[in-house]
Amino acid sequence: MRLQDGASRTGEALVRRHAPPIRRVIEMLLRLPNVHLLHVEAEDASRFLHHASRCGLLPRDALHVAIMERLNVPAIASDDRDFDRVPGIQRHWIANAPLP
Repeated sequence: MRLQDGASRTGEALVRRHAPPIRRVIEMLLRLPNVHLLHVEAEDASRFLHHASRCGLLPRDALHVAIMERLNVPAIASDDRDFDRVPGIQRHWIANAPLP
């Protein structure tokens, strides 16, 4: 057995073990009145690449910012300080705000 195969099986076991609670949380979020799932459009790709390379964002963060720009959403609720590197995006702390 190759190491990669073992790591793959370990990851698979983690996903299977944590899938039920993750599913419950996602289902609760989707029942909130102002939560809407949005799709990715082809035009998001160039903004995604821009933010990944220019602002040093991880792919998922860069995709969030690209969709925010398309929809003219100026703020995000996140404890991820990486969003602070994006000009024009205002970040609001969720739970881990630094102490004054």
